[in-house]
Amino acid sequence: MPALMAPDARERAAEAICEATISLPTRRTCPLSPPPEFQVLRAEHPVARLAFPDGPPGWLVTRYEDVRACLADPRLSSKRTHLNAHLRESLISQEEMAVLRPPNLLDTDPPEHKRLRRPLAGQFGMRQVRALEPLIERLVDERLDAMEAASERRAELVLALALPVPLLVICRLLGIPYEDQAFFRRVSSVSVRSPPS
Repeated sequence: MPALMAPDARERAAEAICEATISLPTRRTCPLSPPPEFQVLRAEHPVARLAFPDGPPGWLVTRYEDVRACLADPRLSSKRTHLNAHLRESLISQEEMAVLRPPNLLDTDPPEHKRLRRPLAGQFGMRQVRALEPLIERLVDERLDAMEAASERRAELVLALALPVPLLVICRLLGIPYEDQAFFRRVSSVSVRSPPS
């Protein structure tokens, strides 16, 4: 993990990392590979200033070791309440935001994250997850069969496979009846959207 630095030293280091602000590379030459610009960024500017299309600046971290260091650094936050804050502040207060989007595992920091995670930790041990393998394989096979049966040359992999399989596994873990799973998927898709901007 990088050593802690004074704020002004961090700012100078950040400026030395990448003086220019980049736009997020999006053009792919292969649908299964990241855009080629990521190789250049990884080699020349592994931590780069990033211009988001909707306004606030951010950072793009492209090396595995640096990503791990960021994820372990307590100075960085998982909270999403800062996203689009420059737009949201005029529309909704922090108190209203807390009611509309209560804390969850994806966007909380310790110690709140640990408190929320503790009751669930025993359900996701290695033995419990291995016991789910036959169910997950069956669900994946069913989704792939449904994609093939649609007899179209193209398929939306995220909507047809990547989103429904985890949700169906969660339904099984929570004991949600089959007839209620479509409703659960709709509610879940709304709840994981970004905060209003």
